[in-house]
Amino acid sequence: METHFPSLPVINAESFTHAAESGSVIVILLWAIWALTSRSLDASLQQTGEGCTNLRFYAMDLDQEQN
Repeated sequence: METHFPSLPVINAESFTHAAESGSVIVILLWAIWALTSRSLDASLQQTGEGCTNLRFYAMDLDQEQN
């Protein structure tokens, strides 16, 4: 699945449970191709997550029916 946020791992409905049970705080960026989102957000999120060992960022594509 292609994402506009290349530094973020993609999460979907199937992998959500595993991520939620990991013991980490998770932040999910919900995006869709039709939503106007700044591409600079990717770098900002990556920078925010650096140094945080218990914080994980993911991207979820809302255009995918299964999500």
